[in-house]
Amino acid sequence: MTKRQNGIIRILVLTGWLIGQSHSQGAADILVEFFPGSLVAHASGDDFKVSDGLTRESIAMVSTMPNIRIGTAIAQPEGYFDFTVGAGILLGNRVRSIILSAGAGMTLEYRPSILMGPHVNLLYGMSPDWWGDIDVNLDSSIGYEFGFHMVAGDRIAYLFSLDYVSLAFDAEPGSPGVTVSQAELDLSGIAIQFGVRSQF
Repeated sequence: MTKRQNGIIRILVLTGWLIGQSHSQGAADILVEFFPGSLVAHASGDDFKVSDGLTRESIAMVSTMPNIRIGTAIAQPEGYFDFTVGAGILLGNRVRSIILSAGAGMTLEYRPSILMGPHVNLLYGMSPDWWGDIDVNLDSSIGYEFGFHMVAGDRIAYLFSLDYVSLAFDAEPGSPGVTVSQAELDLSGIAIQFGVRSQF
């Protein structure tokens, strides 16, 4: 089984489990989280370089990752259990990839209209592409993110999330004469995400 197939199966299994959980619990809201503002600072981004003998290319230290997540928020006395699946796109100066996600978290009431809590997401980086003049092949990969989020508002609220993202793509030259400095492009790092959370 390829890594891509394995990643898809894991996401589908987790998605089914999340749906089952939402139906087995009590009061559950439909949950939508939209992050138009999402920045990922890559801790080791400048370690990866490609060359064709004449030119050299590398990635910027910061990429954007806008994404949307849909799921359920299951009411609990102290807040909500959240289960989501989502999709987005990772965009850097030299790399881009579709990002699928499935995750769970807790959103606990800190004070009226202020909620916060931890979360974890399984990530699947699908069809990554080196967005440059040099031919480089990148493979799909499974990663994860975990962090802490804060919600300010009621049914439609502001959302802030601080995460550690772990994601790396295997890399190899795409044509003769091309060299890569490392066998993988490691995009792991810290993500700061701003968006909107809606429950209905």
